[in-house]
Amino acid sequence: MLSVTQTVAVLAFAWLIRRIFCFRNLALAYKGVPSRIVLFSPFIALTFYTPLQWIEIPGVLLSRPKTYREDYDAFEAIGSDIFVVIHMLPLGAQFMLANANLIRDVSAARTSFPKPVGDYEAVSMYGTNMIGAEGHDWARHRKACASSFSDRNSQLVWDSASQTMQEIFTSWSGQPEIRLPVTRVWTLRIALLVLSAAGFGMSTPWEESDAPESQRSTSFQKILSDALDDLPWKFVLPNFVWGSEAEREDVAVAGWVGRGWLGKRARQAAVTFSALERHITDIIDERRESGFNEKQKDLLSNLIGASGEGEGGLTLREVTGNIFVFLLAGHETSAHSLAFMFGLLALYQDEQERLYQHIKAVLGDREPTYNDFNSLDRVLATIHETLRLYPPVTGVPKHCVQDTLVNMGGEGADDTRTIRVLKGTRLSIQIAAVSHNPHYWDDPWAFNPSRFLKDPSRARDETFLTFSTGARSCIGRRFSEVESVAVATLLLLRYKISVDKALFKDIAGEDDLAKRHRFLKIDARITIFPVDAPLIFTRRY
Repeated sequence: MLSVTQTVAVLAFAWLIRRIFCFRNLALAYKGVPSRIVLFSPFIALTFYTPLQWIEIPGVLLSRPKTYREDYDAFEAIGSDIFVVIHMLPLGAQFMLANANLIRDVSAARTSFPKPVGDYEAVSMYGTNMIGAEGHDWARHRKACASSFSDRNSQLVWDSASQTMQEIFTSWSGQPEIRLPVTRVWTLRIALLVLSAAGFGMSTPWEESDAPESQRSTSFQKILSDALDDLPWKFVLPNFVWGSEAEREDVAVAGWVGRGWLGKRARQAAVTFSALERHITDIIDERRESGFNEKQKDLLSNLIGASGEGEGGLTLREVTGNIFVFLLAGHETSAHSLAFMFGLLALYQDEQERLYQHIKAVLGDREPTYNDFNSLDRVLATIHETLRLYPPVTGVPKHCVQDTLVNMGGEGADDTRTIRVLKGTRLSIQIAAVSHNPHYWDDPWAFNPSRFLKDPSRARDETFLTFSTGARSCIGRRFSEVESVAVATLLLLRYKISVDKALFKDIAGEDDLAKRHRFLKIDARITIFPVDAPLIFTRRY
């Protein structure tokens, strides 16, 4: 008779042998495909949303790229624009894709390669939404949100951005020089105020005051920022520790986290999530109580208007969920892209001067309006080049739900080799790697906005994936582009941007690219952002 210890040891040994056997079979199934074999998956929450994401141990763990240049380096080192990562814990495989043709085919085959909805549970904590839905459910959400992104709404975005910038300039009046030690803090506030006004009809002045509306806005900004900082807790900790939805309706902070069993920091995250939910539901309730203005067709009005409309209508929980993801996507991504762009213009003074002269040539001595958007093509090209170099989201996940045969080079490519992608295999569309792939972009690490002026169609083709591709391409693209063009144009008309050399010292012998990587050092929350990028804005006139 075996003892308990011996029984456990035998079972553990049997499990290990079986795991090794399955791991070997998986490796054999993908024999002939360029591969990396590691012990731990780099794609699970514990390794992807913690400091482990930056650690690489050969044969044990892959690290996340520390600079954008490293995104394509992995493909270059392996000699292929597609490779598979095979990992034992948990057992599985994930294809890494930097081949635009194959990405197009995978994105189009939505039945075989849908979005892994389970990966988006954290951003669906307030309700199912367009990001976390798939299939018919996604189409229902998309339809409810689509009418919010009309040309009329773009005009509202421009006007809201202009109003915010004019208030900023007023607050800077009399100061020949403005210093921003952490640029993204400033751009995050701009993006939130523009989204609040154009998306939710909440116009808030830039200057804080004792007025209730100003205090409420400041509180909302703080809670939203804290919630985004704490979002990795939702990815790392399983759902049951947060308590059931029914529990949270009675006690906002419930479950193991609410009882403090996982520590004070986790409980504080739950308190923040609960406070943000109250803010969002208050916004919804106020709009519903105030009634609808037919001319007020912003995102909030359309979402509330789509609630309860029979079978295809959104529930109020889904309205709340969609508002949260638009706060996340429309606020953080735009803000970080603006911070990267201003940092690049500070580093590349010649490009900044070309951009300024272009703006002056288009506008003369007058202020820009939304009607100037199409004429300000170099501003938009600069934004696109920034997004190519620094896409806020570096990868998009897919998973295979049935064994599927794919062409390694994509349909119509010279490479006609095929791969059978096994059910359960994951795929990652590597946006940043495609953006830096020398097969698609000349001198891919150079900051060269003119590439989008010479061929404007590049901003819409399958090698520019910042706004994703296929049916699920970013619904808020126009919103982001209009906001960014308005903010950049108004700022550059009045101010010259330069690096704050008191906070960022030059290093003798450092090359241009190394300097850029150091100045625009990246970190990741939900999206990628520049850590500091200290800037000086000097008044032009």
